[in-house]
Amino acid sequence: MEDSFILNQVKPNPIRIINPESVWNQQIELECGKFYQVISPSGSGKSTLIGILNGYRKDFEGEISFNGKPLKNAGVDEWVSIRNQKISTVYQDLKLFDELTMQENIGILDSFTPHKTEEFPIGEWSSKLKIEEKMDTKARFLSYGQKQRVAIIRALNRNFRWLMLDEPFSHLDSENMEAARLLITEECRRRNAGLIITGLDKRFVQNDFISLII
Repeated sequence: MEDSFILNQVKPNPIRIINPESVWNQQIELECGKFYQVISPSGSGKSTLIGILNGYRKDFEGEISFNGKPLKNAGVDEWVSIRNQKISTVYQDLKLFDELTMQENIGILDSFTPHKTEEFPIGEWSSKLKIEEKMDTKARFLSYGQKQRVAIIRALNRNFRWLMLDEPFSHLDSENMEAARLLITEECRRRNAGLIITGLDKRFVQNDFISLII
């Protein structure tokens, strides 16, 4: 399927005990347009999976392909192109700039994605996530939960075929988590994009998501 990932006998290094039902050490296809969730404790490999799919982690055995093309020997320029055009990610550390405002953090990637063709309703999103009054506030003055919502909006403010979020709700209460989840799934369905979300506990499990075991 177009814009899908195939993991073929992928195992992170150093090799550890692998659950026979996990995504590791087997052939598995992650189909674009489908929603996946990974629920497991800290240190189990959730961030490793996100890093491998983004091309930042090279410390693994096996092969990974994207859109039918093996990526084992893909160079930096090729990975940059994939990330700019196909993947949008929220990492655990969020990668916000403390001295920039919320608005500036959300828009900072625009200069790196000149192919962007769609204007997105940032004001509407910030209202749904209850941070519209923080648009001119520097990130260093925001709570971690507010920063997570800024990072989510920044990730949505791009064209993508895959949205990947690594523990994006860890500092959100149930109400804000549900608002963020609804916004994320609505946008992914509208774009027919694939979605991968990792989390620590089952409070965020969705029955209509495909569960991946690490």
